[in-house]
Amino acid sequence: MRISQILRSETVGGALLLAATVVALVWANSPLADGYFALRDFQISPESLHLNLSLGTWAADCLLAIFFFCCRA
Repeated sequence: MRISQILRSETVGGALLLAATVVALVWANSPLADGYFALRDFQISPESLHLNLSLGTWAADCLLAIFFFCCRA
């Protein structure tokens, strides 16, 4: 129960997002960048809906839209 209270803190959420951003920036600008771009360009989609989108597109379009709809103040 203590861990769930800590993870609900806005500070912890912001720190996790910041840490993920730093990891992504370092990974994308390192000699291992090919793996980063392969993951970003990996296609995942429900074929029945013809949504043939990359993970990068899902993150940019869908997840950010959900974030802004759910987190408006």
